[in-house]
Amino acid sequence: MTQKTIQAPIAVTSRTFSRHPQLREELALCFANIQFNDEGLALKGDELLRFLSGKEGAIVALEPFPKEVLAGLTEMKCISKFGVGLDNLDRAAMEELNIQLGWTGGVNCRSVSELALSYALGICHNVFHSSRQLADRTWKNSGGEQISKKTVGIIGCGFVGSDTAKLFSAFDCPVLINDIVDKSNFAESIGATLASKEKIYETADIISLHTPLTEETHNMISKKVLATLKPNAIILNTARGNIIDEDALYEALRSNQILGAAMDVFAVEPPFQSKLLELNNFFGTPHIGGSSKEAILNMGRVAIENLRAYFYCVRP
Repeated sequence: MTQKTIQAPIAVTSRTFSRHPQLREELALCFANIQFNDEGLALKGDELLRFLSGKEGAIVALEPFPKEVLAGLTEMKCISKFGVGLDNLDRAAMEELNIQLGWTGGVNCRSVSELALSYALGICHNVFHSSRQLADRTWKNSGGEQISKKTVGIIGCGFVGSDTAKLFSAFDCPVLINDIVDKSNFAESIGATLASKEKIYETADIISLHTPLTEETHNMISKKVLATLKPNAIILNTARGNIIDEDALYEALRSNQILGAAMDVFAVEPPFQSKLLELNNFFGTPHIGGSSKEAILNMGRVAIENLRAYFYCVRP
């Protein structure tokens, strides 16, 4: 039997979801009263409150939901995440206010892990820099190095970190894994080795960051840490911008203290004022890691299902 369309008023704050015809159509099969972010607004604060006023459910992306915003959403019952990062949501406040979280981990992990691998391949094989040179009409045949056999350190071995470790292990790279929980079984399954952060900093040729942003990981890659890396080290960040001290990274790259870095995430986005963008050994992308065509569709469908499941449960 076909289930009835849910009448609860909901809103989609995510700009990506709102402009995706297929996701809009699939959401409309479940909900009858939907407000999309059709103007493509970067919603926050009072503007976010006004947009969600009177709504009982929402599909959100990176919009900030501190306690003061959540407290103003007096009708809100469920917030479903389009994506996986939760650092924009005050989860303690959501629990206090009895707002349900719809979330499923790992829905875009292959998209992010492939980007991390592409960074490593691009830097090692001199793809990015030589492409810039060629665009400037400079022909310089410098093929770089293979990533095969290079030691790779994975810091943060959740969904994305685990998948990234698997990809690098396929290139016969010795993989070192660090996480706050025991990953010994996973490490054994792919032939990787558990290691301290300090061991990774001192020995890895490629370091790939996959931790959430917490008080412990804020500026985890500091000036002091960068000073311990190998001169040929490459650091990759597809997690959260504030995990790396960007001023310290700039100085390390500018002085050729390390070989290179690539980041998909920044402390301030877009990072148009960042000095990192001036450097030839830095490579940045505009937070595209989890945004492959396949990942967007998967994240959207999971967000719909989490919201639908909640309202069918509370409103049979």
